[in-house]
Amino acid sequence: MDAWLEHAINEYDRTNHQDGDLLSHDWLAYALQLEKPRHLDEVQEKQWQAMSRVDALRDYLLVDRQVALQSVRGQGYRIVPPSEQARYAAEQAMRQVAKGLQKGSKILAHTRVAELSDEQRRQHTDTEVKLSGIGQMIKRQKRDVFALFSPSK
Repeated sequence: MDAWLEHAINEYDRTNHQDGDLLSHDWLAYALQLEKPRHLDEVQEKQWQAMSRVDALRDYLLVDRQVALQSVRGQGYRIVPPSEQARYAAEQAMRQVAKGLQKGSKILAHTRVAELSDEQRRQHTDTEVKLSGIGQMIKRQKRDVFALFSPSK
């Protein structure tokens, strides 16, 4: 285990964070031993390092401690209470599926169809139809999944 990850875990344990607490960007920078860039040419490298280290900490906490961290834009990461982890997992999964379907649909919508053979056009159209069907199926399943979190009548 890298020294910076070990330091972050020790700091996490020492500060006794609770469910619902926020791990601020400042706390993460300290715990993960992130250095500020000294020169403009270091900015991108330090950003990649920060993202990589945050991802490693998030993965460690999830797998080894069963603690999920949820990004809070502009603030840091919130410790997701176990009672909220199923909904958070569903939200993350649905967000990724929707993003993938949007990317695929955009590529299909902007294909130079005039340059395709008849067989390739047929494959293209079939792909559009199938992706549309997957999108509709996902919408139905999404409703079913999120209905699990609605108060019972």
